[in-house]
Amino acid sequence: MPQPGDVLFYKDYEFEDKSKHDKLFVIVHDSPYLALKTTKQAARYQGVTDGCNPKRKVFYLPSSRNEGSF
Repeated sequence: MPQPGDVLFYKDYEFEDKSKHDKLFVIVHDSPYLALKTTKQAARYQGVTDGCNPKRKVFYLPSSRNEGSF
């Protein structure tokens, strides 16, 4: 079973538009499981702030964020 901190690789993940690409998921909690889906399309999230953005249904954590700065 996946553990918090594990990164899962999903080959040929199928998106809503039926396109397929490799995808990463990060397990952040178990029982019940909570995973973060990663994205390379930061332009989709213009105007969001770091952290939770409930109106956009996204938790934004930019790759430039320094480890341990929360």
